[in-house]
Amino acid sequence: MSNIQYTIRGVPEPVDKVLRTRAKSRGISFNRAAIEALMKDTGQVTGNTNREFDQFFGNLIKDKKSFDQAQDWLDKLPKELQ
Repeated sequence: MSNIQYTIRGVPEPVDKVLRTRAKSRGISFNRAAIEALMKDTGQVTGNTNREFDQFFGNLIKDKKSFDQAQDWLDKLPKELQ
């Protein structure tokens, strides 16, 4: 990674919100989310560019009750189907 640094002023609030939400949902730093957005916009994306499922990663809602209900349903299946 290069040592070039930027100070960007006047970032619109909606852009800030999207970058912060993206960083949090993907478990990456705000800085990394901003760099990835800049790289994508300038056509400099490297590595795996298949991102069609990114919206689903890191967005799981932990719901113990639903999990237990699903597990109970699976446990009741006939042995032939398990």
